[in-house]
Amino acid sequence: MLDHCLPFACSNEAYPSPVASLVPRPSLPPNSRIRTPGRSANAMSSFTIEAFTLLGVGILIIGLRLYARISTVGVSRLQVDDVLMILAAV
Repeated sequence: MLDHCLPFACSNEAYPSPVASLVPRPSLPPNSRIRTPGRSANAMSSFTIEAFTLLGVGILIIGLRLYARISTVGVSRLQVDDVLMILAAV
């Protein structure tokens, strides 16, 4: 027994807290697992869908930009930023 504990500050069963009996303890089945948000396979699949959707939108915007740039100045007058956009898309 812990004789140095005060009854209100001790977690020993010899000094049960009067408040602890008022608060119900949750009961879980013995083999149950607690799932944390964002760790399930469904959450990872939705993240993958979102990531590839945003990738497709980004590549579409880069393609439209390059199309507008090539139709405006031509392929021979593309500058460094245009080439960097192509490399960033890859």
